[in-house]
Amino acid sequence: MPTTSAGAATPPGAQPQAAPQGARPKATARPSMPPAAWCRRVLTSLSQQETSSPLTGHVEMLLTYYIQVEPAAADFDASLERYVHDQRPRIAEAAALLQSAWRRTSIGSSDQLP
Repeated sequence: MPTTSAGAATPPGAQPQAAPQGARPKATARPSMPPAAWCRRVLTSLSQQETSSPLTGHVEMLLTYYIQVEPAAADFDASLERYVHDQRPRIAEAAALLQSAWRRTSIGSSDQLP
């Protein structure tokens, strides 16, 4: 009699194959948090911390801007990329910081969102 695994029938004589040892399961694509919501979360977190960095005001300004314009994810990343190359060093640095954090968040931590 064929064995079943998670509802799928295994042909007679075939052995179900286990994932190779140490292999990670494939991640399923999930929609990431919308950029405006992500910016709101980061801005809230930032406002709850005491920071004395000269970059903080620039990060807050960019976050507030993106909360207001509510860009799509692709537009958000492209816009941050433009700001990374801005002539104003603090804006460029703040944009690079946000872009790095956004990319880390959108790549794989959607499982950890509440």
